[in-house]
Amino acid sequence: MESHPKSSSLRGHHFILKNLLFSIYSANQTEGFPEEELSQLLAKYTTDSVCKEEAGEVVFYVSSIKTKPTALKEAYLECLETERLSVRLGLPERVMHFESIEFAHLFQNVSSTMMEDYCAKILRPLLEKDAEYSQEMIRTLEVFIRNDGQVNEAAKQLFIHRNTVTYRLEKISDLLQVDFKKVNDLLKLKAVFLFRQFLHVRP
Repeated sequence: MESHPKSSSLRGHHFILKNLLFSIYSANQTEGFPEEELSQLLAKYTTDSVCKEEAGEVVFYVSSIKTKPTALKEAYLECLETERLSVRLGLPERVMHFESIEFAHLFQNVSSTMMEDYCAKILRPLLEKDAEYSQEMIRTLEVFIRNDGQVNEAAKQLFIHRNTVTYRLEKISDLLQVDFKKVNDLLKLKAVFLFRQFLHVRP
């Protein structure tokens, strides 16, 4: 990591804690901290055959940026929590940011019954439709929400035209009585698919 052209310019310190590498990078870089570049760089290491041979599957967990040295313990705990929840939810990404599981962190102790009831209430109009139609629409909605409401990204991952995604979302909006431009409605749907993840992995 220290010899790579992109990461060698970053001021970093590395520590071994409980058989894990804990790296601290200064966010006070001249041109701002290149978080996206670092994520891409870390993703490269996860596919590097040499890394895999030496250390097995390589996964990186990234905390939110901290502004004071006293928050380093918090950063470390965020990394551990990101690891725990990503394993629990079976998330496939090899570079996981705390922000991506922060919502799950907040709701992880909601009971299974409450999760099931909430999902059933929100998705009922869709679930009452034909099974194949219902599954297709719910999958479209899930990918749309997971990609932060980006139609193009959703279309790419679903291997369909963006107009098809837009058409389906219009139908879903009418059925569920939700407005994708309203933060409150998006949060409700985000919670629904988070709960479905928890319910899927719970014994």
